[in-house]
Amino acid sequence: MASSSRYESEFETIVNNHNDLERDPTRQFIRFNKVVGIGTSKRVYEGLDTYNGIKIAWSKIEVGEITEAESNKRCQEAEMMKSLNHQNILKCYTYWYDGRKFINIITDLCSSGNLRDYILKHDLFHCTVKLAGFGVAVYKEAEYVNNASGGTPEYMAPEIYRGKMYNELVDIHSFGMTVLQMVTYDKIYCEYEGLDYLNDVIAAVEAGFFPVALSKVDDYDPQLLQFIQKCVAPASLRPAALELFREPFLVATGEHDRSQDRPTPSRFRSLRKLSLTRKSRAYTQFDSI
Repeated sequence: MASSSRYESEFETIVNNHNDLERDPTRQFIRFNKVVGIGTSKRVYEGLDTYNGIKIAWSKIEVGEITEAESNKRCQEAEMMKSLNHQNILKCYTYWYDGRKFINIITDLCSSGNLRDYILKHDLFHCTVKLAGFGVAVYKEAEYVNNASGGTPEYMAPEIYRGKMYNELVDIHSFGMTVLQMVTYDKIYCEYEGLDYLNDVIAAVEAGFFPVALSKVDDYDPQLLQFIQKCVAPASLRPAALELFREPFLVATGEHDRSQDRPTPSRFRSLRKLSLTRKSRAYTQFDSI
C-alpha cells in the first residue's frame, strides 16, 4: 500500500508541475519538451496520459494554415493508424488539427528507442518490432499501382527511384532491408556515409546495388540469405507477404500469433547477436527490373 501511495503522490506531482505545458483538447494528455524523434516535417515528443498514468508519444506535424478539407487529407496517417489494432502496429489514441499550424497525433511510446540504437545496446534482443509512420501509406485497392515517391531512402525499392509504377511489393523490399539491419547491426548503406550521403544512397539503390551489409550474411545462414534476397529481388520476382510465410527461414513452430491465430516464425521471437566476419566491400547488383 505504501508503494502504491508513493506512486500516486509522484504521479500527482508530475501532473501538477506541468500545467504550463501543452495539453490536448480533452486535457487527458500532456506534452513534455523531451524530443524522442525528428522527421522531415514531424517532431515527436515524450508525453503523459494523465488518465492512465502511462507515457505516450506526441507527434507534431507542421502543416501551416490549411483548409478543413486539406487537414482531413493530412490526417490520413493518423486515421489509418487508429483503424488498426495489432500488437505489432503502433497504437494511435487520438489526433487533431490545432487550426493554426500543427496536426497532433497521440500514440504509444516506443520506450526502447529506434531499432538501430536498440541493436547496438544489446547482445540479445527481443524482436518486438512495431510498425509506425504511415505518412505515405495508402489503402490498397484491387490492382493498386502508384508512381509517387516517398519513404526512407535506404529502405525504398529501386522501382520507386526509377519512376516506375509500383504496388505494395515495395513494402516487401523495405522489410527485407529491415531484417538485414536487425541481423547485422549495420545501418543500411553505411558505407556511403559522408557529405553527400543521401544522394549517394539514392544513386546506389537506383543503380541496383545491395548494401555491403548483405555480404556479412553470406556464410552465416543460407536460409536467411535466401530470404533477404527474395525480399529485395526485382519487383517481378518479389514474393507477396503471405508467400514469405512458406519460406524455410520462417518455418512455423506451432506457436500462434494471439490476434491473427497465425504461426509465429521461431527466428523472429528472438535473434541472437551474429558473430559475422567482415568481408571486402564487394558490391552485388540487383537484377534488371
